[in-house]
Amino acid sequence: MILLDKTTSYYVLFLANLLIVFSLIPIVYQTTVLRMTANIPYFSLVCLGIAFLIFCSVTFDKNYWIHFLMYTIGLLCVIVLAVNKTQFDKNTIKVVTTIEEPKEIIKS
Repeated sequence: MILLDKTTSYYVLFLANLLIVFSLIPIVYQTTVLRMTANIPYFSLVCLGIAFLIFCSVTFDKNYWIHFLMYTIGLLCVIVLAVNKTQFDKNTIKVVTTIEEPKEIIKS
């Protein structure tokens, strides 16, 4: 195990949270452009939304404004994903195709 002082561990955790939050932005962009949200489960969006609400409330209460801004961006990304998912799933027609076995092979 690597021993880090409090300042270094703070910056490492802050960087990790920053990467998690900003990794949602390309997902929002791609789902908006491609209009495909079938692979995103509602349960994940609900869990992320609740987590970001908790983060926002704690950081707002403790006056951590940079963290609050970061988690607000994450919450907005989750809200946009949820809205896109509800709109795009209504418009998506799920087509199930079956592969038929060849009936006969014609030999010449």
